[in-house]
Amino acid sequence: MNILGEYVWEVEIIMKLRNVSLRTAVILPTVVIMLAILALFVVLNARDYEFLAKEQGERILDALYLNTEQRLSALLVEPMRANMFYKDYITREELYNYDDLGEIESYTLDFMTELRESLPQVSVISYGDELGNYLGYRLNDNDTYGLMVKDIRTNFDLNIYAGETVDSDLLAGFDEYDPRTRPWYLPAKIDPQARWSDVYVNYDEKMELAITSFVPFYNKEDDFTGVVGIDVKLNMINDFLIDEEMKGNGVIYIVDEDWNILSHSLETDFVKVMEGDPPTAVMLSALEAENPLIKKSAEFIDSHAIEPGNVHQINISGQRHFSMMSPLKEPEGLNWNIVVTIPEKDILGAVKERQNTTLRLISVFLIVGMIAAMYLLSRITKPILQSSEAALRLSEGDFETKMDIDGLQLYETKELVIAFNNMSDKLKTSFNRIKRSEEKYRSLIENVDDMIYSISKDGVFLSMNNSFEEALDIQADSLIGKPFTEIFTSDKAMSYWLKMFHEVLQNKERISFPFEYFDENNHRKILNVNLIPQLNAEGQIESILGTNTDITDLIIAQDEIERLLKAEKEELESLVKQRTAELETTMQELRDRERLASLGSLVAGIAHEINTPLGVAVTASSYMEKINDGIFVSLKEGSLSKQALIEYIKTMDESTEIVNSNLHRASELIRSFKEISVQQSVEKLQVFAVEDYIQDVLLALKHEYKNTDHTFDVDCDTSLEVKSYPGAFSQIL
Repeated sequence: MNILGEYVWEVEIIMKLRNVSLRTAVILPTVVIMLAILALFVVLNARDYEFLAKEQGERILDALYLNTEQRLSALLVEPMRANMFYKDYITREELYNYDDLGEIESYTLDFMTELRESLPQVSVISYGDELGNYLGYRLNDNDTYGLMVKDIRTNFDLNIYAGETVDSDLLAGFDEYDPRTRPWYLPAKIDPQARWSDVYVNYDEKMELAITSFVPFYNKEDDFTGVVGIDVKLNMINDFLIDEEMKGNGVIYIVDEDWNILSHSLETDFVKVMEGDPPTAVMLSALEAENPLIKKSAEFIDSHAIEPGNVHQINISGQRHFSMMSPLKEPEGLNWNIVVTIPEKDILGAVKERQNTTLRLISVFLIVGMIAAMYLLSRITKPILQSSEAALRLSEGDFETKMDIDGLQLYETKELVIAFNNMSDKLKTSFNRIKRSEEKYRSLIENVDDMIYSISKDGVFLSMNNSFEEALDIQADSLIGKPFTEIFTSDKAMSYWLKMFHEVLQNKERISFPFEYFDENNHRKILNVNLIPQLNAEGQIESILGTNTDITDLIIAQDEIERLLKAEKEELESLVKQRTAELETTMQELRDRERLASLGSLVAGIAHEINTPLGVAVTASSYMEKINDGIFVSLKEGSLSKQALIEYIKTMDESTEIVNSNLHRASELIRSFKEISVQQSVEKLQVFAVEDYIQDVLLALKHEYKNTDHTFDVDCDTSLEVKSYPGAFSQIL
C-alpha cells in the first residue's frame, strides 16, 4: 500500500508539472498494474510448466523403461528356463551321439508344440552335437512347423522341410553346414555356461536375425557332448516396441555395449544381411542412425557419459526431448541397454497450448480492461451530439472516431453511446492488430540478421529477405524463379545441399546442419542451416522455409576464449613459482634468525660461565704478584730464610696450579662454545664422536643448570661416531 501511495503521489506531481491529461492519469497506473500482473502470471506459468514437464517426463520415461524391461525379460527369461528342461530330458534319456536323430525329432516336435502355447516368441528349437549332427524345428509363416535336420538320413547335409517329417517337401539344402561352428554352439564349447548368444543370421533360405538361448550338455563321463538352443527372432522384439502406445511420437531402441542397434520401435531396417556361407549381419550404429531421435540421443548419452537411469533433456530439430538409458537387468549376460526418447509435446500433450490460450485470454482481458477505462473517460468528456458525425466518419473508415459524453445522460443515450464506442474500439483494435502484425512480420523478415528464404518442392527460389541478398551480393529478382543450385560454385557444396534438400522432401521433417564456405574475399564463413518443410492440410509439402545463421564470430570467439584461458593458466603457474621461491627465501631467513637468536643466548651463558674461572685466575695471579714482591724484598735485605723460600715455592706451586686449572676450564668452555656455535650457524655434514659432542653441549649449557638439582649421566659408547649435522643434533639435545 505504501508503494502504491508513493506511486500515486508521484503521478500527481507529474500532472502538476507537465499538465498531464485526465485520461493519462487514469490509464497509466492501470496499465502498469495490469502489465505487472501479466508479467507475474507469465513467470509463474513458465515455472509451473517446467516443473510439470520435468516431473511428468521422468515418470513417463521410467514407466516406458520398466514396461519395456518387463516385456523383454518375459520374452527372454522363460525361453532360457524351457531350454534347461529340454537339455535335462536329452541327457536323462541319453538321446545324444546317434547318427539317426529320430528319437530326438519326436520329442522336440512335442516340446515345440507345447512350448508355443505359453511362449509364442519362440521361433526355433535346435539340437547339435560333437558329431556334427543337427536337428531343429522352426515356426513357419503359416503357424506350422518345419523340420531342419542333418544326420545319416540326409547324408549329413542340412535339409529344411516344409513339414514336420523328412517325408514332407524339401525347401532348401546345405552341404557345408556344421552346427559346431555356429554362434549358438561355439561359445558354449569355449565357455560352457547357459546364456544368450550374440545377434546372428539364421543359416537357412530366410536368413532372418535371431538370438539363441543355448545350454551345453554332457554325457555320463562328464564330457562335452553338444548344445541345445531356443531361438527368438529380433522382429518379435521390434513388434512389441512398435506396439508400445505410451511412446507416442518418440522412439524406443535397444543397443549393445558398442551402440549397435539390436531393435527399435520404427518401421525402418536397422541391420543389413550379407549373403554368404554362412550369411552375416552388418549392424547399424545408433551413433550413425538416420533417425534424428536415435542419432541425437545416442550421441548425447555417449559424449556426456550419462549415468544409467538418469533422465536428460535434448534439443532435437528445435524441439525439447526427454531421454533415458538403462540396462536390461534380466536375463544376465546380454549387456543390452534400453534407450527411450520422447518429445516434450507427447509428454504434456496440449498443456502448453492450453497455457498459451489462457495467457492470450488474460492478455485480451487486460486489453479490454484498459479499453474500458478509456471508454469511461470518453463517456464523461465527449458530448453525445457527435454521435451522428462520428457514425459517418466511422462508415468512411475513420476508426479513430470517439463519441464524447458530457454530463449526465438518459439511459437509452448512454446505452447507444456505449454500444457505438464498443463497436468503434473493437474495429479499431482488430484493424490495428492486423496492421501491426503485418508490419511486424514484414519488418522481422526483411531486417533480421539471419538469411531467410523459401524454396519450392522443385528446388526453385520463391522469396528471400534483405540479409540473403546482402550475403550473396545479388538482387532477389535475379534469383526468384531459378533453382537454388545456381548459387553454388562448388560441386561438392551443391551435392551436399541437394542431399539435405531431398532428405527434407523424403522425411517431411525439419533438419539442421552446419555449412562452411569461403566468400569472394576468401574469408571463412560458417552457417547453421535449418530447412523446415511447410505442409498443407493434407500433409504434403508445399514449400521449404530455410534460415541461415552466421555463427562464424561465435566459433572465432570460442577459439579466442580457449587461447586466453591457456595464457592465463601459464601466467598463473609462473606467479605460483615466483611466490614459492620468495617463500623459500623467507623461510631460510627465519631459520638463520632462529640460529642467531639461539647463538646469542648461548654466548650470554658462556660469557657468564667463563667469568668464574677467569676471575679465580686473575685473583691467583694478583696473589702470586704480592708474594713475589715480598720475597724480592726479603732477598734484597738478606733476611730470606730457607724455610721462607720453601714456603714461597710451595705457595707458588699451589697458585700456579689454581691458575692453570681455571685457565684450562675457560679454554674448554671457549672451545665447546666455538664448536657448537659454528655447527649451529653452518649446516655441514661431518663425522663426529657422539659421547664427546654430548659432553661439549652439557658443558656449554652448564650455566643453565648449575644452580639446580639436576645431574646428567651420559651412557654412550666412547667409540661411537656418526656422520650427520652436529648443529641439528645439538638442537635436539
